Amino acid sequence: MSDSNDAFIPGCPVRFAAGIFGDRWTMILLRDLLFRGRNRYGQLLENGEGISTNILADRLAKLEAQGLVTRDPDPDNGTRVLYTPTHKAIGLIPVFLAIMEWGLETDPDCGLTPEGLAELRQREAALSRSLARRART
Repeated sequence: MSDSNDAFIPGCPVRFAAGIFGDRWTMILLRDLLFRGRNRYGQLLENGEGISTNILADRLAKLEAQGLVTRDPDPDNGTRVLYTPTHKAIGLIPVFLAIMEWGLETDPDCGLTPEGLAELRQREAALSRSLARRART
């Protein structure tokens, strides 16, 4: 007889995702990259969330290693770096919208209005296309 916990064995997609997104900062960085257009280290550092420089550098390196962002020189300023979401990260937009909807339904103080969520949902396809044009992989 199969145990109901068999779904949570190594190789489980939930375990895989938790290994990537299982900390507060990774989700916030992806939110900023995907929805807020922040793509420079300084912009990500000054997002108002209070991330430290060592955590930011670590999470960006992990996102790059997982193939969720690329790190390229800024063509406008060679001393700066741009972090660009990849197609793999762009595929998470519907997941983020579902999380936002859940947050809106369960936390009245989440900072998102129903109208704001509706606007994000209306812009989803255009946002995905815009990000995809800049993505390398």
